[in-house]
Amino acid sequence: MTHINRIMRLMLTGLYLIISGCVSAAMMLTPPNVPLAPEQADAAAKRFQPQPGKASIYVMQEYIFTGQVTPFQVSLDGKDQGKLSPGTYFLFMVPPGKHEVSSKGEANRGTETIYAVEGGIYYLEIRPKPGMKAPPTNIFRIDEQSGRQLVLDGWRAEIERER
Repeated sequence: MTHINRIMRLMLTGLYLIISGCVSAAMMLTPPNVPLAPEQADAAAKRFQPQPGKASIYVMQEYIFTGQVTPFQVSLDGKDQGKLSPGTYFLFMVPPGKHEVSSKGEANRGTETIYAVEGGIYYLEIRPKPGMKAPPTNIFRIDEQSGRQLVLDGWRAEIERER
């Protein structure tokens, strides 16, 4: 009986892993629950070329399957820009100078200050922190390689004023 129980447990564990892998893969292929920018705008952002006289600030939320999909409100210089959900990003073309990017979840908010220079490209990531009731947010700078990869893997979300 013990040998049969082990085999059954092993088979059930394998089945669980297969099913959960399929669910995760399907979720990654499903568009996020925020308005998306047109495909040509997404493609343009993925060329990583700031407009003349401007700097680019990419703000993204990496797709991490946690079972919880809470969109985060993003603000640039105190003005709401829209919401990001896992696997989405915003691109802000800004003039050189000081800019504050904020993210706000249900429980908390985070802010990162960028001192942009003309032609500069900056990458910020919003990552939910573990929480009991609702995930607080954490926003921070990430390196160019990680930032580019998150943008290439993600969908460009539509900024509210562009709708």
